Amino acid sequence: MTWIRALTVLLLAPISASVAKGSVAAQASMADRALRPEQLPAWAGAPVSRELELHRDPALGDTANGARLAAAVQALQPGDRLRVGSGVWSVDSLFTVVLQGTALAPIRIEALPGATPVLTRPNALQNLVNFGDGTQTARFVLVRGFELTGGSIGVRVRRGDDLWFDCLHIHHVGSHGLRAAEFDTARLFVTRCEVHHTGLVHGTGDGLYVGANSGTAVAREAVIALNHVHDTFGTQGDGIELKQGSAGCLIAENVVHDTQYPGVLVYGTAGGARNVIEGNIVWATQTNPFQVQGEALVRNNIVFGGSRAAFVSFDHQGAVRDLEVVHNTFIATSGEAARLQHWGGRPGMVLANNALYSQSGTALLCLSGMSGVDVVGNVVFGSTWNDGGALHRSGGGESDFVDMSFDGARRDVHPNAASALIGFAAAAHHAPTDRSGALRTALSTAGAFEPGTYGRYLGDSTGLSVRTSGALTAGGPPVTLTVQGGPSGAFGVLGELGTSTLQRTLFALDGNGSVSLLLAPWAGPRSSRCVVRDAQGPGGTRLSQWIEWRP
Repeated sequence: MTWIRALTVLLLAPISASVAKGSVAAQASMADRALRPEQLPAWAGAPVSRELELHRDPALGDTANGARLAAAVQALQPGDRLRVGSGVWSVDSLFTVVLQGTALAPIRIEALPGATPVLTRPNALQNLVNFGDGTQTARFVLVRGFELTGGSIGVRVRRGDDLWFDCLHIHHVGSHGLRAAEFDTARLFVTRCEVHHTGLVHGTGDGLYVGANSGTAVAREAVIALNHVHDTFGTQGDGIELKQGSAGCLIAENVVHDTQYPGVLVYGTAGGARNVIEGNIVWATQTNPFQVQGEALVRNNIVFGGSRAAFVSFDHQGAVRDLEVVHNTFIATSGEAARLQHWGGRPGMVLANNALYSQSGTALLCLSGMSGVDVVGNVVFGSTWNDGGALHRSGGGESDFVDMSFDGARRDVHPNAASALIGFAAAAHHAPTDRSGALRTALSTAGAFEPGTYGRYLGDSTGLSVRTSGALTAGGPPVTLTVQGGPSGAFGVLGELGTSTLQRTLFALDGNGSVSLLLAPWAGPRSSRCVVRDAQGPGGTRLSQWIEWRP
């Protein structure tokens, strides 16, 4: 394979190569990952009308600089962007933001490029920052790139609509990481944040807590995506909790581990638009890691339950109903892979195309039967109980996966070539993409992944299939990348950005519309785009697929 470093006739769009900040070596930080269109506010691309900068004054102490920051924030107007420099900014009084931008002129509060401003306070008597108060609503505000530590709640949303918290590092706080539970909120976006060591002084200590018990406050159309939540403490310490009545929300691609209570806990919508819970990875929780009550699409998630049930669903603050659980991989040691109660006889219930594996326990436990439930295409390892005689395929245990251990120490749940997961999923509940975002093949695979779909696929594809022979890891062996589904005789380019160096590989597809390329490992994060054109040249068919490689 020849690496082409010069500019070719196919130009690739810029790809971010920011530095990862994750605190767990096995999981790269989410902060340098591109958001999919559905994970962005509609106003994300609104123009900036005035640029402002605030740098720490070295002649002043942390508290005086914190007062300068609070005053600068309170003075912002619609269309402003305030960029803040590195250093400690300590606010020792109540800090409440009631700014009101608009969809055409939002207010942005961001770290300067390459800077890490640290917002803190001297004790846990107040929250670090509040948005809205008892009478005023904060609207159309972005906060990005800050580290928040100390205080009680890291970010407390009292009254807030159209707020976006992006790339925040919230840690070592007295209570919750982020809480929005007093009043209804609409279109709250929490993306690419790392939240950990919560509940160190008081309170339940949940990482991200949205909505309130029994629907007394609800979230509409919230997006909680690509966050890394771990090491939550306090009296409960849930990872991500979305309360009863919250509706039309997206909880996607979060990584949650080492929590006391469930890593992901979602109630029902009380008749509102269903929630989508997709592509999350959860392990190492002290209680059942993944719990969903109803009125939701639960798809492409990967959960390790240990001695607890990996997936749990039952009547809680509302009734189980209209719950579609498809293409997930649920794994336990002595607990159940899926523990279901109150499912039988409920409307809109689907359990399809899942990998349900329990090392020494029950793979599928149905405490109230499965009458009327569409149970099809599931592959199980372990016994089933009271499932109404549904047809399952028996799995082979750890040997069905590339590198999985039941205890979650190894979590590569891609199916290998001989896996029982391949080819058994029911077409009626076929998900269009797998957990990575890659297109699923016609011969669909049960569980969260199709074979070889390493990286994170960002869409922009019309039939192009990209697969690899294994994960591309720093210092690891080379892997083979196979492109399929292109036009016969087409040509293309694979462009890759890693360690600030852009490399391009030109290739031609054979008569079957496929090609294989050998990829050498890189030391750091890597993003790729595979572009194919047909033989007619620039005016012909264009197929493309973004891929994000991680170290």
